[in-house]
Amino acid sequence: MDSRSAKILGDNIKRLRKTKNLTQQNLAAGVDISVNHLSLIENGRVWTSSSTLDRFQEVLDVDLSEFFLERESLDTENRMRKKVREESIGDMLRAVGKEFGMEITVTKDSAETSSPSSNKKTTG
Repeated sequence: MDSRSAKILGDNIKRLRKTKNLTQQNLAAGVDISVNHLSLIENGRVWTSSSTLDRFQEVLDVDLSEFFLERESLDTENRMRKKVREESIGDMLRAVGKEFGMEITVTKDSAETSSPSSNKKTTG
């Protein structure tokens, strides 16, 4: 395995460990490797066996593909998920407004409502 792949793997294991609020000691114990070996893996200095990779997957409770995604792919995926959430929330607010006879305009930072009968606007 090349050093770039080892670095991607290590960066992702470290990121996932931190996301799960695990120390190196906790993760190493769960995977049954030494802290020193985990440090070498996280820093992309050594590769790991498939059985150890399986144990990382179990302990971190992630799909195997999470270990091999490059940072740019992760950033793009996170931006897309955020956009979908924002669009879903906007759609829900507009639907609720429609149900109550109000028009809701949703922007990135706020939502405005207006009632057709009073033309009164509320922001929040």
